[in-house]
Amino acid sequence: MLTYTVLPLVPRGSSRHDHPVSPVRAEPVDDLWRVWWTGAADGSEIGCLLLDDDVSSGHYLTRYEASRAMSPFNTSLYATRNTDDARISLATGRRFVRRPDGITSTLLEPADREQALIEEFGYSESVVAQLPADEIPGSPG
Repeated sequence: MLTYTVLPLVPRGSSRHDHPVSPVRAEPVDDLWRVWWTGAADGSEIGCLLLDDDVSSGHYLTRYEASRAMSPFNTSLYATRNTDDARISLATGRRFVRRPDGITSTLLEPADREQALIEEFGYSESVVAQLPADEIPGSPG
């Protein structure tokens, strides 16, 4: 969720971090927690209910395998990094930059995506060369 800082979970109470670029909040839901953060594309809130706590590595691997066939992260690269004054995200063939005054979006050609991953995100050329192309909804082929 890249929240710039740890968000403490307060028993029977809500908590929040009102960062100008990456606000986050958490609220108790029965014995669980729902964490809310902002999306890269439009800044809308995204909620995630934390279903399990203190689980084994076997449980984690089972859940990971179950998500492989249905995850929205299977068809496009998602990468996000925080700087001092911005959150930079690559997703669905676009580059999003969120600053306190708003979000900008730029369409990325494959070469632009590769360059951003190497120069802005620090990925090696050999790793970037192995990544499949994004499957962009509504685009041909």
